[in-house]
Amino acid sequence: MAEKKQHTSRDLLIHPGETLAEIIEERGYSQKELAIRTGVSEKHISSVINGKSNITNEFAQKLAIALNSSSTFWINLQANYDNELFYIEQNANITIEERKIANKIKKPVENILGYKISDKQHNEDIHELRRVLGLNNLTILKNISFNEKDRNLLVNQTLSDIEIYIYQYLLEQKARGQNVDEFDAERLKKRVTNIKKIMFEKNDNVIHLLQEELNESGIYFLVCEENKIPIESITFKTKTKRPLIALTYEENEKDKFWFDLFYEIGKILLRDFKQVKINNEMNKKLDKAANEFANEAIMDSKRY
Repeated sequence: MAEKKQHTSRDLLIHPGETLAEIIEERGYSQKELAIRTGVSEKHISSVINGKSNITNEFAQKLAIALNSSSTFWINLQANYDNELFYIEQNANITIEERKIANKIKKPVENILGYKISDKQHNEDIHELRRVLGLNNLTILKNISFNEKDRNLLVNQTLSDIEIYIYQYLLEQKARGQNVDEFDAERLKKRVTNIKKIMFEKNDNVIHLLQEELNESGIYFLVCEENKIPIESITFKTKTKRPLIALTYEENEKDKFWFDLFYEIGKILLRDFKQVKINNEMNKKLDKAANEFANEAIMDSKRY
């Protein structure tokens, strides 16, 4: 979850210079004496104390020696001030348009992440949405568009470009920890038999076994909880050029889960991921062929 900020107004921020002024007053030092002890100009000391100059790493080292303190203390003091100042400035730049986008995408993002985004107080939700989506401003989402190839690869024409970006980006982030080999279609073909056998495993390790088989074929694999994504299955090419399969799992619809899995595997085997463009007619043929592949895989599995 996003870290809560203490200040929402620049006027409430305490510049490190104020802390420095308090410390030298306690020590009985004048600004002139501190300038001599640190080897900087008195003008610079005054500038820091008045909040016009910041405490650099070099100056922090000099203060540590002159005041018998820790340079880390001064560096952290400045860093905390900078972070809160950045937060306040970012908060001031939030527009009505960005608020509307945040309200629209908050639920889909929560579904993928599996936890609640911060509430609207002080626009905490917008700051967290920016962070999890890797965007400095949510209005950037308006400029994101997917070409025909990308849309057909996702095979869901009902999703908006913003929704496609959210699901694709977050699913890819979620799968990042998987150790996936280079994609190899021939290796995947050979492993289809193993995947069919996993259908009849009686333990709770089925998802893990599937992930191992697919990862070793060069495919990221995720299983989402029921109703976490608005589609039952999705496949797309990640930034690493490897396919990612994400499925929705429902306890009472295991047969559908397996059909969807083989359908997505079929799409990967039947589709050239390097192909520049795929039109609607080609997409219909791919859909039909993938359905046939899944049906054959399910029927063939009954032999095991």
